[in-house]
Amino acid sequence: MNGTATRSGTKRVVSYLTQALVGLGHDVTLFASGDSQTGAPHLVSLEKVRRMAHTLFDVLHFHLRYLPLPTFSQLDVPFVGRICAEKRVDLAIEIAACAGLQLKIAAKVNNADAAYFRDVIQSLLSRPGVEFIGEIDDARKAGFLSGARVLLFRSTGPSRLAW
Repeated sequence: MNGTATRSGTKRVVSYLTQALVGLGHDVTLFASGDSQTGAPHLVSLEKVRRMAHTLFDVLHFHLRYLPLPTFSQLDVPFVGRICAEKRVDLAIEIAACAGLQLKIAAKVNNADAAYFRDVIQSLLSRPGVEFIGEIDDARKAGFLSGARVLLFRSTGPSRLAW
């Protein structure tokens, strides 16, 4: 992967693992961002993974807490998290609308963010293609996210992770 020494721990481990497996002669396909550099071929689209998974791969490993492949009904864009100004749910709503996609929001509203929800977000929830389902537990998150056509991560706040 590009710039291994400057990548986060997870990306560094995945890069080292990929390089070691390729070095041992294994066929490895790394599904990574388009700017990644590796000795393994890589693809970007999860839709390609879904189409190819049953015929080309013996093992699929996702370094995620959910399976990002559609298993049940197709969901356009899921949003999971909490509603606060930093997470910019308003932008997620606008992006989904501009792309002609349905957005389902599974998020909690903390007391500290209740005014933001009431003043900024609540009126946007009545737009066509937007559904607010409220907070969901960890057991439901995998199924909720696994039907996604698109995963949108939009945050304008400072990141706690060093990517």
